[in-house]
Amino acid sequence: MPAAPTFDELAKYRSVEDPDWRDLAECRGLDDAIFFPFSEDPLASKSAKRVCQVCPVQYHCLAFALESAQPSGIWGGLSTGERRKLLLRLLKEGWSRSRLPTLPLLSRLRQDA
Repeated sequence: MPAAPTFDELAKYRSVEDPDWRDLAECRGLDDAIFFPFSEDPLASKSAKRVCQVCPVQYHCLAFALESAQPSGIWGGLSTGERRKLLLRLLKEGWSRSRLPTLPLLSRLRQDA
């Protein structure tokens, strides 16, 4: 596993604030129930995560969920617990909900989560 980037390395990145990403989402038009399973059981979120894996705006979605503190559901391919773990890591590294890494860096950090 690669070493976590330092705060100085991360400080040059910003969050993306593009609301049009939703128009390109693979989940658009699918049943919301797929993305809001009744439990944190990995099997319950398997279908949603498969959709997220091929979504061209996966990291826009994840950034939105982190910035807006989405309390439940699969966003950007991560469950509530997985997002919480990633957010705690980001907060420890000096980030905040209003100032997250750019999408390329967020995707790399997400893979390490």
